[in-house]
Amino acid sequence: MEKKQLPKRIKNLLNEIYRITGEKRFIVYGGVPIDILLNKNPKINDLDIAIKGIFNYKIAKCRERIKKAGFEITEPFRKYFIYLNEKVILIYANKGGMNIDVGFLKRLDLIGQFNIETLYFRYPQFDYVDKFNALNSLKKKTISLVRKKKENPYILLRRFLHLCSKYDIPLIKRVHKKILLRIKDNINKWNLNNKYSQQAYTICISSLLKDILTAKNKIRFIRELIKLKIIEIIFPEFRTLNMKEEKELFKNLIKSKSKTDIAKKIIKYIDKKRRNKFQNKIRTLKMRRWDQQDVRCAEYFYNTKN
Repeated sequence: MEKKQLPKRIKNLLNEIYRITGEKRFIVYGGVPIDILLNKNPKINDLDIAIKGIFNYKIAKCRERIKKAGFEITEPFRKYFIYLNEKVILIYANKGGMNIDVGFLKRLDLIGQFNIETLYFRYPQFDYVDKFNALNSLKKKTISLVRKKKENPYILLRRFLHLCSKYDIPLIKRVHKKILLRIKDNINKWNLNNKYSQQAYTICISSLLKDILTAKNKIRFIRELIKLKIIEIIFPEFRTLNMKEEKELFKNLIKSKSKTDIAKKIIKYIDKKRRNKFQNKIRTLKMRRWDQQDVRCAEYFYNTKN
């Protein structure tokens, strides 16, 4: 396991997080650690923070400290599960465009399903841990699964597509096509009848729409989404397209400026008898009340007839 000390500029960031949360031990994970190591002046809009232990008094105390630091709490206590039965409690907060997600869980070593998303900073050690060679894998633009624990396939698909979108990683690579095939097989066997599976599915929809909008190489990402029929994996009601329709969809998605635009483009290629099913799925985005684009997209389809 590689552990390396952090430069002063990153130590300052960790000290600021300590000032905001009051937590004496935490990790920073997600996209920020890699981004800030590779780029001295990255634009940081979202911070993912994880704290060991799920104790209501500790969560309440942290939430109050975040509020005192001037943040608006957009989600005070969201219960979620990773690896099917590992509980996580999340706090979401915002201040002037800066979003912080604070997660409380029993095992911090379970952060990340794919190699590239497993690197994290530690406080108060002021170092980073790169157990699965995330930095080297990013240079090679190769993603691999690093966990043997069973996971909701929609969570895996969401994370995989996000990494490809953000870091301009080709979906079409042989090793990546194998990952997608495995995920697709698991989705075909998956039961969406419980609350947390439904949540994971809704997050997958939200993430797909966002990844199309923000992809580093938007042209390639959308082209590969269509070629590999990934939209059909998430929306089975999406009908098979001929070459002309694929080109039309590609052009329409490239021009999209919001999640609502994308959903409006996709629904055109769903048979009218199945559109209500698609609309109901998009409407579930309303549960993500902290994401205004999701709320607007859901409301559009609440006000749209089949």
